[in-house]
Amino acid sequence: MTEPLHENAMGLPSAYPARKLAADTAWNLLGQILPLGTALVLIPGMIRELGLPRFGVLSLAWMLIGYFGVFDLGLGRALTQAISARLGRGEECRIPDVIGTCMGLMLALGVLGAAVLAVLSPWVVGRWISVPPGMRKETLAGVLILAASIPFVIQAAGYSGILASHGRFRLLNAIRIPAGMLSYVAPWTVSRFDPGLPCVLGALAASRIVSWGAHAVACNATVRGGALRFGIRRDIAKEVLGVGGWMTVSNVVGPFLVSVDRFLVGSMVSLAAVAYYAVPYDVVTRMWMLPGALSMTLFPAFGVLSVSDRDRAAALHDRGVKAVSLFLFPAAALFVAFAPEGLGAWLGSDFSSHASIVLRILAAGVFVNSLAHTPFALIQGAGRADLVARLHISELVPYLLALVSLIRWRGIEGAALAWIARVWVDGVLMFWLSRRILPSIRMAGTRFSLLSGIALAGFALAAVPSSMPGKIGLLAASFGFFYPAVWFSVLTPEERVAVRGRLRFFRAR
Repeated sequence: MTEPLHENAMGLPSAYPARKLAADTAWNLLGQILPLGTALVLIPGMIRELGLPRFGVLSLAWMLIGYFGVFDLGLGRALTQAISARLGRGEECRIPDVIGTCMGLMLALGVLGAAVLAVLSPWVVGRWISVPPGMRKETLAGVLILAASIPFVIQAAGYSGILASHGRFRLLNAIRIPAGMLSYVAPWTVSRFDPGLPCVLGALAASRIVSWGAHAVACNATVRGGALRFGIRRDIAKEVLGVGGWMTVSNVVGPFLVSVDRFLVGSMVSLAAVAYYAVPYDVVTRMWMLPGALSMTLFPAFGVLSVSDRDRAAALHDRGVKAVSLFLFPAAALFVAFAPEGLGAWLGSDFSSHASIVLRILAAGVFVNSLAHTPFALIQGAGRADLVARLHISELVPYLLALVSLIRWRGIEGAALAWIARVWVDGVLMFWLSRRILPSIRMAGTRFSLLSGIALAGFALAAVPSSMPGKIGLLAASFGFFYPAVWFSVLTPEERVAVRGRLRFFRAR
């Protein structure tokens, strides 16, 4: 039965019913899908208008906009955690000081980041991206314009964190979706009149400033006039910089762990092998959008409930893990079952013969890794970002050794095996850490191993070579194996009753 929704003085739900959880996750998912769809539609036209060299610079600018968050030292996410914890303790009166301190620090860091990029821009243009001599002047001007937008990008991340901490995901994505689409629409529109990089990158910078303004207005209304305060308090600065610093470590080490396999494949095998490995990777990791949207929803909830209702936080954690497994298994199983046929139809039989096994291994690995998104959100939401950062640092050397050894043994398939082994170990340790924080959690390391083992057995069944009718039958058999096994070994009796009730409701409708 759905729990009633109660709100505290700041408007944040103190109970998180399944309906609100699903709605917030759906909004966060739309916030990722719609801008991506806009990019797919507009990029071909931009390539025609700009030409490949200028479009290459624009692509790097989009990447830089995404990485500007490094300059905030994790303060955007730390701000969400700090506000959520105070809401959970009933300390709403202290929230304006937290906001003022974080936004003041983020303004200073944004100005510093802009100055660093401006100073380094001649080196960036002349050496890092090797711009042709005839384009260097306009590229330098465009980079300087882009540098001026850094303070606004970082401030917008802070305002986004404020809205997330108050559970305002519908409002947040009502801003984020058009802002993300505008990042592609604005350069596309300008390129049709003036393909010069100062105008195109200026349009991109202007779109981020518009996004900053929309976030600022929404936050000022949400916290009743307190979002535009700036004033650094030393005790709060020490707290958020400590949490944000550990989050920054994870934000630096985590992407390295994710991308180092492709660099090693390129250096140890060949550049062609990088394509055979990177294309399947880029395709299957789109499945991360679902657990990413859910963890974005759960992160502030864990910040509140880890200090106000630890049993509810544990139940929310378990519900999140099970939801990801139940909804993501069909997508991963489809990738595993039809990898050769899908790659063959898309990129040709030769590409498929080299990359289909890699696609299957990585699809299984993405499923396993997706289960760990929820404990990751719990650990950071509870203010223990240091545990995640130390875990990532401890994985570096063993993973690199395993990666090098397996690439020498099996090439790109060995790289995929090393990757899935790392994410499984990472998942076991992540669930173990979450159990240390909340002992009442049921979905701990043992149940994660059981759930991932059931899924891997289902994937193995779906991957058995067969004709097309046989593949469809084996895929159905993998579903018939996975869901009953989860039903009896993972779901609680109460959850089975709830699922039966929901199924009866749909049949009646």
